[in-house]
Amino acid sequence: MNSKQCGGHPMLNEARRGEQGFSLLQLVITIAIIAIVSVMATISISKAQADLRRENTIREFKAYLEKARLDSIRRHATSTTDQASVTITASNTYQVAADFNYDGTLAASEVRTFNIPSDRGVQFSTGTVSLPMTTRFDWRGRATTVQSDGTSVASTFTMANTTGYGSSTTVLNVTSMGDASVGSAVNVSAPSRTTVAANANVKSETNTNTSYGY
Repeated sequence: MNSKQCGGHPMLNEARRGEQGFSLLQLVITIAIIAIVSVMATISISKAQADLRRENTIREFKAYLEKARLDSIRRHATSTTDQASVTITASNTYQVAADFNYDGTLAASEVRTFNIPSDRGVQFSTGTVSLPMTTRFDWRGRATTVQSDGTSVASTFTMANTTGYGSSTTVLNVTSMGDASVGSAVNVSAPSRTTVAANANVKSETNTNTSYGY
């Protein structure tokens, strides 16, 4: 009987007997590592998407604040009833009062309401401030923010995730001069003016010239 009939070449059979595959333990460890990496990647991607939705939402709000400011400057709005404003009425709702039809006046019909879609998973976090919270801009573009009882509060707006990812927030600040910035806690106060008397700190001039006759 030849080698073919006995199952093949003797050297080939010896090489096959030397081959080793993965053990069950190695397979389990490999699968576990792949699962852990996949979960971590999924969490990272989901958090990045949530951060992006939060950033986009606060920047949309910032754009309307800037639009309201420019509207008050353009119309030279002096009275509070004529000043453009942005009002947070609920954790996911705000209103913008501005001259959207550019006729030079601010009408009640021009107040627009914006709702933050629930699928974005973000909302305003106003802390101890009682809603509605209104920011108005005067004819110079200066900002004033009040809460529901009319008392002044800081023009700071916080956007937070509603589900998961801890306390991820984005802060928008509006200075008293009306400048809005995202992620900055700088608050620039309006310059103060001091009335100075006309003769304050002014020394009188004494004539020291002496005439000499020759």
